[in-house]
Amino acid sequence: MDNQRRYVTFKEKLSISFASINSYVVSSMIASYLLYFYTDIFLLPMAAVPVLMGAARIWDTVNDPIMGILIDRTKNGKRGRMRKYFFYFAVPMGIFTALLFAAPDLSNAWKVVFAVVTYFIFDTLYTVTDVPLWSLISVTTPNTGERAKTLSLAVTVGSVGSVIPMLVVPMLADRFGERRGYFGFAAIIGLFGMCALFSVYRNAKERIQPAKEEQLPVKKIIRIASQNTPMLLTLLATMLSCTRYLLQISAVYVANYNIQSSFSPGTVQIIMVVIIAAGMFTGMLVTPPLYTRFGYKKVYIFFGVMGAVVLSAAYFVGYDNFYAILPFLAIGGIPLGVFSTIAYPMVGDSLDYLEWKTGERLEGFCFSLNSSVTKFNNAFAAITVSVFLVLIHFKQPVENAMGVVVQQAQTAQTLDGIFALVTLLPAAGFALAIIPMLFYRFTGKRKEAILRELEERRREQQEAALSQSNV
Repeated sequence: MDNQRRYVTFKEKLSISFASINSYVVSSMIASYLLYFYTDIFLLPMAAVPVLMGAARIWDTVNDPIMGILIDRTKNGKRGRMRKYFFYFAVPMGIFTALLFAAPDLSNAWKVVFAVVTYFIFDTLYTVTDVPLWSLISVTTPNTGERAKTLSLAVTVGSVGSVIPMLVVPMLADRFGERRGYFGFAAIIGLFGMCALFSVYRNAKERIQPAKEEQLPVKKIIRIASQNTPMLLTLLATMLSCTRYLLQISAVYVANYNIQSSFSPGTVQIIMVVIIAAGMFTGMLVTPPLYTRFGYKKVYIFFGVMGAVVLSAAYFVGYDNFYAILPFLAIGGIPLGVFSTIAYPMVGDSLDYLEWKTGERLEGFCFSLNSSVTKFNNAFAAITVSVFLVLIHFKQPVENAMGVVVQQAQTAQTLDGIFALVTLLPAAGFALAIIPMLFYRFTGKRKEAILRELEERRREQQEAALSQSNV
């Protein structure tokens, strides 16, 4: 039976893990530092930043679903339906990862042009390699339990990668200066990404193929996907919790402006990252056994409440005593890890529901929507921070007469606003995410019955195909 046999080899898991680490490292670098890089290092005009972020996200809402549809309409060939994208686009992806954090000496107008060109090309290449990666994982095995574990493994080890930039970049910036430190790290991860994607191309296998070798019309793909209720509720909950990403983006501002300490801002940031990461990893580790025992719905709601309560409390504790807020950040990191891990297996399981209801799986399109939502969250968080900084009258650093970038003093109201970005706003996101989960029904005995019926259908289809081949 499909749910008893194991398919995914150790070599495949290793390659997938490296690729997922690369995906999360790049995503974390963008989420944690691109906004700060634009405002405080590249000195991009402040008014251009939210416009650039918003325009890029509009493009994201288009290119992710297009990529998913392209995968679902692609016939299997020598290089596979998904693996071929790693072969063709790994090198360009690595190059533009590095260029995104280059800071050439240009006029303000040309800085905007350089940022727009590099960001949009990078964003497109990221989509062209990331959507196929997560779609590929869903077709490496027909075993639902093994698929969920493989997705959870990819998310968990990938999330380890998400912490790497937050730890390494401040150290490189302190050692070599921010401009060289940021670009150097981006160049390193660009090279690593090339190797990781080629490894998946070489080692991974696509074991589930479409039942019908036909190219579904785009309208039909969208109509079928709209019937995937568990996926839609999962994606809605993920979108509503988008302000949790502010923890990553805003930590660098809190470290540089809020915390008064004998430590350097880079060291303060590392301490904050380690504390939050400790909670995140705890959440990631407990998520698979918890949802296996209690189901996705109960786990999602419980940790949504935890995140809302703990991070709200952190705001009222305040930032004057740095060490007093660390326990709240650690506990607040637990639901952050849970929410980062649980969406992927939920979307993966929803493909079984979709196949049971419609006879189609649409791995590419469904995972492209998940990827699109993740990018939307990152973008919304970045736009929120950039707009919020304007509203609270944040004073951008300036270059002095000697060409040295110098930070300006901030008002108490501005500092309170910055601190709210890592406490109150993420808390609100956790609370809102609970609402869609109240309507989630693909769980418990109903889910078990659907999976049994689906497995029986697959067996009958295999037997019918075998009988026809013998005639």
